[in-house]
Amino acid sequence: YQRRVRASSSPETFRPPVMTKGKAKQAPKTYPKTSVISEDVAIQNEVDWIRANGGVISSKIKVHSDPMKGRFILTSAAIKDQEEVLNIPNVLWFSIHSSKISTKHKNILKALQKEEILNEPQTLLAILLHMEQIAGGSFYEPIFKTLPESPGYPLFSSFAENNTVQSQCLTKWTTKWKLDLKKQYKLLKTNFGKQFPEYFGPDFKWEEFCAAIIHIHQRAFHVDHCGVEGDWVFIPFMDLFNHSLPPVDQHELDDDHWIFRAMRDLGVGDQLYVNYGTTKSSVDFLLFYGFVLPDNPVDCVRLVLKNQNNNTANNNTATSSDQLTSKKQSLIDKHNYSKVTNCFIDGGINHKFMIGLLILAANEEMFGIIQKLIQFKGKNKTQLNDASLAAAEKEAWKKYRSAVYLNLADCLRSYLDSLPTTHDQDVELLETQTRDFNERMLAAYRISFKRILKRTVEELKSCSMKGVELREPSLENYTEEQYEDFYYLISIGVSVSIVDVPFTHSSLN
Repeated sequence: YQRRVRASSSPETFRPPVMTKGKAKQAPKTYPKTSVISEDVAIQNEVDWIRANGGVISSKIKVHSDPMKGRFILTSAAIKDQEEVLNIPNVLWFSIHSSKISTKHKNILKALQKEEILNEPQTLLAILLHMEQIAGGSFYEPIFKTLPESPGYPLFSSFAENNTVQSQCLTKWTTKWKLDLKKQYKLLKTNFGKQFPEYFGPDFKWEEFCAAIIHIHQRAFHVDHCGVEGDWVFIPFMDLFNHSLPPVDQHELDDDHWIFRAMRDLGVGDQLYVNYGTTKSSVDFLLFYGFVLPDNPVDCVRLVLKNQNNNTANNNTATSSDQLTSKKQSLIDKHNYSKVTNCFIDGGINHKFMIGLLILAANEEMFGIIQKLIQFKGKNKTQLNDASLAAAEKEAWKKYRSAVYLNLADCLRSYLDSLPTTHDQDVELLETQTRDFNERMLAAYRISFKRILKRTVEELKSCSMKGVELREPSLENYTEEQYEDFYYLISIGVSVSIVDVPFTHSSLN
């Protein structure tokens, strides 16, 4: 909107033209001119607005800006453990259910909700953000003024489009998301452009829609608000805090107030943090926040094992192969063995994935041995026990298992060697401060991605030589509750830590 105002011939107002029957006429509504202010002034205006409306922001903190690191919160005076730093009442929270939203915009949102592809909480909040910014004079204007005009988001940049992400699944996910967004954008322009030209007419740009969507994904919180369970809300000032793992400070919801407390003694110049989530990988951060942590202790790469039939021209052979494949799938389903696993920074791989791999890679003879190996161990748990095997079968099983481990390691090693950039090239790019932020974040992602796969290769080779089963990955410095939550998230597929390495059992020698 600011760009359009500056381009307007009128210094005070901008009135977008509306096309009717081939003739342009001026829209009846006049929109106020918005002033361009500095980032420091915008943040101070937000602070003053919060305090004027019953919020509390400690005088012991300040916002610091860095060209490369962005904005973050530092202390300007000593803060004690448990000291309250922020208290933001819910009247200042920006959401589609906020009481300060104009009746017109609420009615437009009701019309949009009738369209299935638009009726998503984050999408609706992004559209509301766009409308409130365009209309001007919003109660939440101080929040909007602090938002960057072009939010950094590596996956929508030209660097990602040039296939430098080096992750098939991440690229597919981003492509699908962009296609969904384009459908939403086209629907807004086509179905609502004439009805609401000031918001979705000819001046409604694709870049503006993407910016609004990214702002919500990067900065909104998922909380209970205005009687709505799991509402997406914009909480002023909270988006300025950086992430820390493990959590070092605390924010909580208390009687419709968002309260932030220091959980340690802080000196002058110390940084305060919020925790964006204890189980997020580099993929999660890249998808939803647009950055990558250099040393994320819970980072992981997901391997997906794809079952492929290798039918031949001989019908008898094909039938036999199909029958064996069916038996393998039945055994995997019966014992809940996995075709998907997460490789972690210590190189560990879940044993259920390895058993699934051993089953899928087996020929008829080895499949029979594996059936003898599998024993129940408690409710829904199994283990491989070779006590019932003959000596020759034990030796065949040992060699087969070692060969599968080594072949998987070789597949991952070959995949790493095929990537277009080396580890050293990515490190050099990341450390070059003059390079584009999006390009540097994608380099940081590739570094972590490759590091995990290299350690996984080392672990596979080590286990092959020792002749032992792969262990479960460890998470040091985590409480038992956090550890259980982490594996629960992975087991039900909530974690978006998905990186598809193109590997199938047919790749095995």
